[in-house]
Amino acid sequence: MSATRGQLGRPKDNWEKGFAALTKFKARKGHCRVPEENSKLERWVRDQRERADTLSPKRKKRLNSIGFIWDPHEHAWEKGFAALTKFKAREGHCRVPQFFVTRTYKLGQWVWDQRFRADSLSPKRKKRLNAIGFDWDPHEHAWEQGFAALTKFKAREGHCRVPQSHIEGKYKLGQWVANQRAKVSAERRKRLNAIGFVWDPHEHAWERGFAALRKFKAREGHCGVPASHIEGKYKLGQWVTVQRAKMPPERRTRLNKIGFVWRAS
Repeated sequence: MSATRGQLGRPKDNWEKGFAALTKFKARKGHCRVPEENSKLERWVRDQRERADTLSPKRKKRLNSIGFIWDPHEHAWEKGFAALTKFKAREGHCRVPQFFVTRTYKLGQWVWDQRFRADSLSPKRKKRLNAIGFDWDPHEHAWEQGFAALTKFKAREGHCRVPQSHIEGKYKLGQWVANQRAKVSAERRKRLNAIGFVWDPHEHAWERGFAALRKFKAREGHCGVPASHIEGKYKLGQWVTVQRAKMPPERRTRLNKIGFVWRAS
């Protein structure tokens, strides 16, 4: 009789032992995320998750009271989202560097994982990430940031001739502009062209001088520009002097057509 009672009581005793061990673990670690290395307790924890539908309300309540993690994957995602939300509140954006670590949490890796798994993320998670301005494509965001800075420069200066060392606010716009002169997509090229982007600064500078010379010729009737002459705010006399050095045949032909003076008087 006593043996039967002992056998019947054993599962309850085992559960209480497991709960006591988890409670002790929580008191020591501050959480219920039991690692696989703690094989005996980890097996007990896994067993509670697998039997979640059949556990008594009383046991569920006791587990919940110490912060039991029913879905470790969901918990891990929420931990990452909370860290990203905190980062956004502090930095004002979600552009987390790939290897960024906040305290001991690898937030940069978590953010990278969300981008990598974008196609398989649930609509709910995508919606929550979008709500805080998540950067799905950091390269696209970086380009848009540069384009916005160039648009601001153009609005203020009236042109897109950005000096290579120019910094717009804290943004290295000159460097970004130089990078665009390499290969870009057709869509980006179209957007840059729409605001008057200068693809070849040397060619643009020459055309600017040639336009100023044509304006001078139309007004004065000749191309004998004094060396010190300034056309508007443009140092046309200096430009003309430079043209008298060696230059491509195509430019020489264009200058000859408007009566360029090759020898200074």
